[in-house]
Amino acid sequence: MKGLTAFVFAVAATGAHANLLVNGSFENTANFTPDGNNTMSLGAGSTAMTGWTTSANELAWIKDPNPFNLTASDGVFSLDLMGYHDFLPTAMISQSFGTVIGSTYTVSFDIGRGTHLVVAAGGTTVNRFNGNSTTQPFWNTETFTFVASTNVSTLTVQGGANTNPQYAGVDNLIVDGDAVPEPATLAIVVAGIAGICRRRKSR
Repeated sequence: MKGLTAFVFAVAATGAHANLLVNGSFENTANFTPDGNNTMSLGAGSTAMTGWTTSANELAWIKDPNPFNLTASDGVFSLDLMGYHDFLPTAMISQSFGTVIGSTYTVSFDIGRGTHLVVAAGGTTVNRFNGNSTTQPFWNTETFTFVASTNVSTLTVQGGANTNPQYAGVDNLIVDGDAVPEPATLAIVVAGIAGICRRRKSR
């Protein structure tokens, strides 16, 4: 049984790394209704974009190609948190996801040129800025980590005070952590292994 216990703990500790966010690159287009710019404007309080809730102001959900000459960093969709209104505050997007208390998670996101983003998760807030220089890539990937203090954490993303007055681009949001087996799944694994051990002993 000592070997069984060790195996069970190994199963519990080992999980597949996966994006804990739903629709992190905004590619789920079930509710996407483009205007003449191949863009959909979402007002504050919208849940049309699968997995996400918008607040604070209107944003633009943009598809390639478009007349703004914007290209997504991952897939063909990205967001402009400045939307069509072109003044502060920008829109904010948020999503909650399951976490394990005490575990460390990595947040990564792509930030568009000229954009200042304020990103928060699990009690940690970061400010990130991608400069206006055309000599650098249009998209820049930023990361930070947080330690979960609750079983449900929330990610929020909003354009900061220093963002371009006409554009606040974000794409490819990822929260990376170890997936933990559901208790019911773990119980099935334990029961199955215990049954095998009993049969072997009876022989």
